[in-house]
Amino acid sequence: MLAFDQGNYWRERHSEFRGDPRSVGNMGHSSEQAEEDEREFLRKVATVAKAIKPGSSILDLGCGYGRASSIFMQAGCDYVGVDISPDAIADARQRNPAAKFEISDLLEWTAPGQFDVVCFFYVLVHFVDDADWRRMIERSLEWVAPGGTWLIADEFPTERRLPATHVVQRPLAEYSPVLKDRGFRFVRKIESRFYLAERSDLSEDAVQEITFSSPQERQAYKENLPRTHLKMLHTEECRVLPNRRQLLEKLPHGGVVAEVGVAGGDFSAEILARNKPAKLHLIDAWSSKRCAAQLDKVKSRFQSELKTGRVAITQGLSTDVLPTFPDHYFDWVYIDTDHSFETTLAELTLCHTKVKQDGRIAGHNFSAGNVVTPMPYGVIEACLKYCVDFGWRFEFLTVEFSGNPSFALMRI
Repeated sequence: MLAFDQGNYWRERHSEFRGDPRSVGNMGHSSEQAEEDEREFLRKVATVAKAIKPGSSILDLGCGYGRASSIFMQAGCDYVGVDISPDAIADARQRNPAAKFEISDLLEWTAPGQFDVVCFFYVLVHFVDDADWRRMIERSLEWVAPGGTWLIADEFPTERRLPATHVVQRPLAEYSPVLKDRGFRFVRKIESRFYLAERSDLSEDAVQEITFSSPQERQAYKENLPRTHLKMLHTEECRVLPNRRQLLEKLPHGGVVAEVGVAGGDFSAEILARNKPAKLHLIDAWSSKRCAAQLDKVKSRFQSELKTGRVAITQGLSTDVLPTFPDHYFDWVYIDTDHSFETTLAELTLCHTKVKQDGRIAGHNFSAGNVVTPMPYGVIEACLKYCVDFGWRFEFLTVEFSGNPSFALMRI
């Protein structure tokens, strides 16, 4: 257990930085940078607020000086914020007298009821003790009303990091099992580092789909993605193919394959016909009502292959399901999920140990984004970072009329 008095730390920090965004932000930043960080945070919260139905009840745990309260209340929501710091709560009440704020240690506070949305904005990263971190998550999930949403914004590295005595950055893969034990799972990323979880058996009625509402929001998302520079060894042997059907011809035939992100199974049928794998694992969350019909379609479409065991279906998030397979199990994997930087990099990292030494990792939507929605993607940035960090190179790229190229990677 790490020796860290969380309560005293935050009381002293809010007192020292009272009225300064660094009381909740990065203390190493200048006041000017902290102000810019604050504007970016509030922009993201505003995007979240657009996804929530007016009249929803919001519980903001570790609310600090209530910086998110006005945005939620302007969206027509009822808001309750809780924080351990008396100074922070005093400032919050002054900023937004119409909101309700309480002073309490989060581990000791008891909610008066359930809420439509329970939020942690860069809070759980400061629960350095794993037992307290897990207990906080479990308690907060009990406060989510039926049909409600659990929302977290935090740093999610691919591996656990401890950059400071008051910080433990945990990957999403550590959160998912805790949520799963309480019947929840991540269903969507709204913004960079902002993730929604819902009960596994519920629809998406409480939270609607989000697109970025302005070119400025989309540009800000892209600019925040990491820029990784490749070397010639990462690309010099790469071949360009006309489409992803030709890519299937080039990938190993037979063997054990996974398609991660299946939807209605159209590409799954292509894999079976062209590559003839001995075993094809179909992995998808199929998490909403509209996706349930796709899952039924897949089960019907591959009924005979399911009976023989040639096809296996696993319903769940990719970051939950991939760790359950043995290491060096797959001959190749094809990734086609939410196309975000965070999820794609997490999937690539998990596949690093799950594919054979001479295996391949392939995927879809190697592009800047969907120009129709419009929605920026992070697949390119994730692939570049993965290749440099883990020693892989591009083997194939496709050129598609749809504007959604595929890629295939192999070890250097």
